[in-house]
Amino acid sequence: MRGNSVFLASLLIGAALFLSGCGNEATERESPIVAFAEGRGSGNLRLATVSSIRVWARNQGGTAWEILAKCKALRGVDATWQETTEGRLSLAVREESFWGFGGEGKP
Repeated sequence: MRGNSVFLASLLIGAALFLSGCGNEATERESPIVAFAEGRGSGNLRLATVSSIRVWARNQGGTAWEILAKCKALRGVDATWQETTEGRLSLAVREESFWGFGGEGKP
């Protein structure tokens, strides 16, 4: 009997660990805007916070303005959009645009 309990407990722990690894990343659609930013040196934005994206965007100049323009049409697509990588990128770039990017004013 004890062997079955240990097996069942191990199975439940394994299932919980497996399911905890299933997050939003797996269901998030591919984004041309995120690919654009990552192609310009941002690194893996899926792992980045809004704050860290802002630090990157601060010195991007024209690239950041392009991202801001691309995001305008998508803003508020649905209630969960801001929780996606694309939404966090858009929010970070919009917040940073208030100060200009690397001293570059609006084009």
